Amino acid sequence: MRRALVIGCLALATTLLVVLFVPYAVPLALRSTGWLHRSEHDFSETLTLDSPPEQLYGLLTDYQRLPEWFSACETVEIQRRDGHTLWVATFANGEVASVLGMPLDPPARLTWKFSSKNRHLSGHWDFDLTPQDGGTQLSLKTSGVAHHWIYRLTSESIIDDERNIREFLDALAAESGEPPELQRNKEPE
Repeated sequence: MRRALVIGCLALATTLLVVLFVPYAVPLALRSTGWLHRSEHDFSETLTLDSPPEQLYGLLTDYQRLPEWFSACETVEIQRRDGHTLWVATFANGEVASVLGMPLDPPARLTWKFSSKNRHLSGHWDFDLTPQDGGTQLSLKTSGVAHHWIYRLTSESIIDDERNIREFLDALAAESGEPPELQRNKEPE
């Protein structure tokens, strides 16, 4: 009788732990390992720069010079694919990405389609350059997909993609001769 009571109490305690623990522990475990992190990433930013669209477009398509003004990019190797420029970039964080530069309407529109070497991340950056008051309104819309759960985890918690995109835009503005205090107009997503 006493043994049955102990077994019953243990079974009840186990059931209570499962009922109370599993609804919180499983999502926590999945979230902490990246399984519940979002796989898609969209971001947009608009800058108004004093430089003409042709100058900014020239900077955005002179891929070989990218490491000179964007410190996160260490090297660029230029290749060709289907009449477009394919460039392979190595970044300071060790990531290697293939980027296909696709002029859509020079000097007004340009797209960079990218894929990381390990295929964990892919997406595109769309640049729109609109003449405005002797300068340019530059709109950048980015969209990416993290295909692997580890990248989803590090993308949100360690890498901070949005900060990297803003640093790229700041470096582009500085290279075009803009003062460091840029006025940003964040677009609604």
